[in-house]
Amino acid sequence: MSKSSEDYQKHLVLQVQSGLSKSAYCKQAGIPYQSFLYHWKKQSGSSLSNSFTLLKPGKSKSKELELHLPNGCYFSIPDDCPMSLLQKLISLC
Repeated sequence: MSKSSEDYQKHLVLQVQSGLSKSAYCKQAGIPYQSFLYHWKKQSGSSLSNSFTLLKPGKSKSKELELHLPNGCYFSIPDDCPMSLLQKLISLC
């Protein structure tokens, strides 16, 4: 069954939020890894860079990490935020 670009757009966001590697996410979601990579490369410079990722607080009482980047981007995130999500946030600026 073929998935549309809109379906993959949702998967791209869900993969980042999951904290899983692209490969692990594709296995869990039951989607072809190569197709996911195609859409990731296609979208990485366009619509994903204009979207937001919702960070949901965990159950633990973690401290917050504040990042002030030279280009003016500012983030306040939990200190236990998955590294993959932090990398994605920084790449969006």
